[in-house]
Amino acid sequence: MFFWILGILFIIIILQKHLSTNILIIIYMVKIGNFEYTKSTKPDKKLMVTVEKGGKKKTIHFGARSMQHFRDKTGIWKSKDHGDATRRKSFRARMSGIIKKDGTKAVSDPMSPAYHSLTVLW
Repeated sequence: MFFWILGILFIIIILQKHLSTNILIIIYMVKIGNFEYTKSTKPDKKLMVTVEKGGKKKTIHFGARSMQHFRDKTGIWKSKDHGDATRRKSFRARMSGIIKKDGTKAVSDPMSPAYHSLTVLW
């Protein structure tokens, strides 16, 4: 009977660990528009998103973790919000000038980090 109780306790511990990791994943996944944003797995980036376009899947990591941003719409990096409208205007002007190799603006392409940075953080 003692070993039977230990076996049940072991199963409960495993289930608790399994459930707690699922809960953490749910907390850190935020859907904005058609995209689901999560905390980045790269140590120097804030967020990541998986985008599918033309049958291609691409994981995009964006947002420098050491820098502040205007307002994080996901709420994951709310502590880095600065709310300064002048800084926002300057950053958006810089980002809007980024041109990709094909000649299009990066801020209009969902496959680029610039698009997601402006949409979610600025």
